[in-house]
Amino acid sequence: MPTKLKVRDLKKIEEDEWDEEKLQTLFVADTIKAILRIKWPKVTCNDKLIWIGNKTSIFSVKESYLASFCGEFELNSNGFREKLWKASLHERLKIFLWRMTVGIISVNQVIFNRTERKNLDCPLCGSSLLIDNGGRNRSGGDLSVFLASPDARVIGGGVGGIPVRHMEITLRPYQLSDVEDFMDWCDDKVVALSWLSHYSTKQEAATYIKEVAMPHPWYRAICLDGRPVGFVGFAPGSGDYRCKGSISYALGSKFWGQGITTRAVKMAIPCVFKEFPDIERLEGFADVDNIASQKVLEKAGFLKEGVFKKYIIFKGRVADVVMHSILRNHE
Repeated sequence: MPTKLKVRDLKKIEEDEWDEEKLQTLFVADTIKAILRIKWPKVTCNDKLIWIGNKTSIFSVKESYLASFCGEFELNSNGFREKLWKASLHERLKIFLWRMTVGIISVNQVIFNRTERKNLDCPLCGSSLLIDNGGRNRSGGDLSVFLASPDARVIGGGVGGIPVRHMEITLRPYQLSDVEDFMDWCDDKVVALSWLSHYSTKQEAATYIKEVAMPHPWYRAICLDGRPVGFVGFAPGSGDYRCKGSISYALGSKFWGQGITTRAVKMAIPCVFKEFPDIERLEGFADVDNIASQKVLEKAGFLKEGVFKKYIIFKGRVADVVMHSILRNHE
């Protein structure tokens, strides 16, 4: 491979397309497929050195920070990159600050400068933003696509660090039409920490929604701007135990750490007490090692009552659990 190969060397001379013949002489098949998925920009821009191989030959997240802060962004002079990298911040917030600093957040001005498009249609929901030649919204303000599109806001909130306070959190029953969203948030990390299973096909997920979620006494989708990203449920007791019941919950891993589950549980509490007049006590159980789940209950107003040793078999092991509870007259 040439030692000074530039991106423009892989482009057809007269067309804004990749030179596939040249790619085949330089890269393996999987790499070629990945390169071909990248579209050439509509505006001319200079090549930029983004990475020099290190001793591990691995392009890591830290390397991407280094790459983004070189060139026209004079940020290393005051140690900005080092401070950001070492800061005691959530990783999503670090990424958001990095994106904001290097100018890659999808605000109208950035998209206009790169594509010269005046009609910006969101590829997720189809909503359109009409902007003028300066890249500003005609109604005023430099609006961002990820704040104008409900779908983009959901994705950005979990991946890009967009504050959840800009999104509407609601609870509603699951529907069969939610199957794709259900499969999206019910990932391996969620399955490992909950009673949920891995649903590899739409049919399996649809069966679960139809036979478990929909007929359940109280099983609600946790929705961000109308799209399910988790669930919160309540199972009432029966007979002499009809005065109490247990609450359960799970949230897609890409939405963790933003207080969504706590807010959903807080919303569920008054609903359960209203819809089940015989219930005087809600119980919540969390694995002793699942500190995040315990914090959800405590922040939602539940009180810790104790640890039950060898209480249940969970994922093939006998587990200790922490019990929390909240009473109807807790206020």
